[in-house]
Amino acid sequence: MVLQFVAILYLLYRDRFLEWGRLRKIKKSGDAGEKAVSDALDDLEDVFSVYHNLQGQLDHQRYEIDHLLLTHQGVLLIETKNMRGTILARKESWVQIKASGSGKSYEREFRSPIQQIERTSRIFENLLASRGVRVRVQPVVVFSSPDTELKLKDQKFPVLVLPQVQEFVRTFSRDVPLTTRQLRKVKEILDEVYGF
Repeated sequence: MVLQFVAILYLLYRDRFLEWGRLRKIKKSGDAGEKAVSDALDDLEDVFSVYHNLQGQLDHQRYEIDHLLLTHQGVLLIETKNMRGTILARKESWVQIKASGSGKSYEREFRSPIQQIERTSRIFENLLASRGVRVRVQPVVVFSSPDTELKLKDQKFPVLVLPQVQEFVRTFSRDVPLTTRQLRKVKEILDEVYGF
């Protein structure tokens, strides 16, 4: 009787269960990608402060920052994507091309990470401005899978693969560097807002 009940539940909720499993797999993959980028960023020297997985809300807009670096050369916001295959940017969306288990090639569209990090950057800059600090941030997108090939034309913000991240941060520069006082103020705001 119990087995029949379980079988009926499975048949009734199979699609939801399969979708839950698919979303869980995506989340697990995303977490692994963010961990790989976190490890690379945590190994950097000459970085004032590093934050990972910040979530918040400002003016009824929810946002998530995968990684945030405070450096004398500027504030970097990093959006991580853990996708393998070839990544292309098209006019309205981005496309991932990869091979299935049987070797067939297929495409999957996904939301532009450039649009995503641009929105997050605006919200974050507004958060700082609401506390009296005007700092322009540098959005960056990082694809963390070693099996990613980027075939992108010029983008509004840097789009990198994981092996490029440390060198990008080391060589990143702005015309007017941030002072230690400015960085301390930003860190103070972050620690207050995110409860560190």
